[in-house]
Amino acid sequence: MTTKRTYTNKVDLNRDDFDSYEEYRKEYKRLWAKTDEGEQSLKTAKQIYRGTTKGQKQIKHYSDRYYQFNDEVIKMKKNAYHKTPKGQEVLKKGNKKKRDEIRLLRENGVAEGFLIYSYNRMKTKCKEQNIPCSFVDTKTSTGWEKFLKYFYDYVETYGCVDYYTGEPMTFIHWDIKTELRPMTNISVDRIQPHSSGIGYVTAKGRRKTNVAFCTYGTNAIKNAVTYQIAKRQIEAVEKGIPFKKKK
Repeated sequence: MTTKRTYTNKVDLNRDDFDSYEEYRKEYKRLWAKTDEGEQSLKTAKQIYRGTTKGQKQIKHYSDRYYQFNDEVIKMKKNAYHKTPKGQEVLKKGNKKKRDEIRLLRENGVAEGFLIYSYNRMKTKCKEQNIPCSFVDTKTSTGWEKFLKYFYDYVETYGCVDYYTGEPMTFIHWDIKTELRPMTNISVDRIQPHSSGIGYVTAKGRRKTNVAFCTYGTNAIKNAVTYQIAKRQIEAVEKGIPFKKKK
């Protein structure tokens, strides 16, 4: 003996008011979705679907499309939100969390903790002064990954040593408020600096062909010598100092 299922009309909708069953079911679902039970049921179903493989792929697909076509709008909304009191608080918490993570890496002597500090300073200067930089990508978040890959490519080719002297580069944590920076710690150097006589903006900037890794001590010494002096010194070493021949 089969038992006939009975359905409860939860939205007080009359079937006779519709020409077809499909139209009735469509309106029934629309009204039911607005009830407390309907909202909770749909919310639960969405959570379950998002946890599936298909749901994850769909979320990623639509997220990528949204960010692709609304990049400028998202930036404007984010900047406006960060200017509000709540946005300032969220930004402050996020920055503190990032700083704590970087500090932990530095305390443990991890190279990334020192490199990201140099990268962030480099990125800020490049944006403020409109300096060319092949590591900074303003449309995506791949700049840091590019810079880190360049470092690992450098280490694979030359080793973790000073490009100019061949001395090992260190990753020693120091307290910037009370301690001096270790002279053997890693530093990012512009091979051709802004003092080259052709201007900082028109020079090679922070391009891959103009960036080398060295110790902080070497960088400090190199910055004390202008590009013109270094160039003339190399010419003197390679060619000597030529004099005019007497007639």
